Amino acid sequence: MDLRLLARLRNQAEIGPEIEEMELADMQALLGRRPRSVAEGQRSIDRWCAPRGPSATRNSVRYFHRHARREEALMRGGMGRAANARAAAIR
Repeated sequence: MDLRLLARLRNQAEIGPEIEEMELADMQALLGRRPRSVAEGQRSIDRWCAPRGPSATRNSVRYFHRHARREEALMRGGMGRAANARAAAIR
């Protein structure tokens, strides 16, 4: 676990600012305004998604996909056995 945490911290130092900028840009596209921080943006997205429920728009699905890919990039080298896992297709 320690090595996984260290991998996350290393990735955060190397690509964290670029990842944060991409996250904020995607949040702005989804919300129509740029959040001051990723944490503020996450709270805004929670409020934005709540009334929409399962009827999420194509834009929100795209955002969540890109968000998951960025999180995966930050965990590169720290995923253990899950590193090469593939999710089943959504039907």
